[in-house]
Amino acid sequence: MPESDTQVAIVIVNRDDARYLERAICSALDQDGPRPEVWVMDGGSSDGSVDLIREYRSEIAGWSCDWDAGPADAASQGIDRSRAELVTVLSSRDVLAPGALEDAAWLLDRDVDAGYAYGPRCWIDDEDEVVERTGDPRTPTVAGLFDTLGREVPSAGVFYRRALFDCCGGFDARLSYTYRFAWHAALTLGNVKPALSASPWGMERAGQAKRSVVETLERGEEYLDVLEALAPALPKSRSIGGLKTVREQRAVYAAAREESQASPRLAGVWRHLLRRPHWLNEDAYRERLLESVIAVTPRAAA
Repeated sequence: MPESDTQVAIVIVNRDDARYLERAICSALDQDGPRPEVWVMDGGSSDGSVDLIREYRSEIAGWSCDWDAGPADAASQGIDRSRAELVTVLSSRDVLAPGALEDAAWLLDRDVDAGYAYGPRCWIDDEDEVVERTGDPRTPTVAGLFDTLGREVPSAGVFYRRALFDCCGGFDARLSYTYRFAWHAALTLGNVKPALSASPWGMERAGQAKRSVVETLERGEEYLDVLEALAPALPKSRSIGGLKTVREQRAVYAAAREESQASPRLAGVWRHLLRRPHWLNEDAYRERLLESVIAVTPRAAA
């Protein structure tokens, strides 16, 4: 594969994740090819992250430790500082695969009509060992994004032409959990073509920190907002069914919020029920859950 001289920026977004941050930084700095611009955007960490970032300040393009509106805002600030032709955003929990930068730059150099590029999704454990990998990636469709909550496109290792952020609006800073999903939905609706690789470029950290019911609901409701925006672009028969699904999910979330506030015991039950929000896309599961919500009596909620 010929070496590309395309400049690439890697924006690492961090907030109190010192446990994994150094691995993310090293995975960026150790890439083959031209030295990337590495920007580390920290949202005011208090866990030692800032001291760690300072250790690498001579090797990275820049860093910031300021309050931000969330990960989308932090990523956008890093992209605004960069002048590279290509950019990728990396959570501090995740890492780039060896050779990812060189492969992505070469693929996008070759496919000038593509606006962004990615490979299969890949998950790693705390020891950075691969625990799961999807098959070859596919070009995303509105229906596919709707049905999978955006899981067709990886969270790590997606490389974008920087010009996309100028012409397509960039990440929505109001979103904390779904800004990449919303961005990929906007690119798909705008018929922006991706280039696809058979090799994974990003390694996402498997497992998530335990969330409260409130955090889970905030995350789920953000997904519903994106789904609601996508639904009108579906074929009419799918659009009607999709909007019905969104309304039913909102009913479940409303019940979860009300009952969790009323009873610590029910808050624990809802934390379990909502631990995988994509289950709510399954008609049978959602119907059973709605039936159980209706069946809850004031005595049971006490």
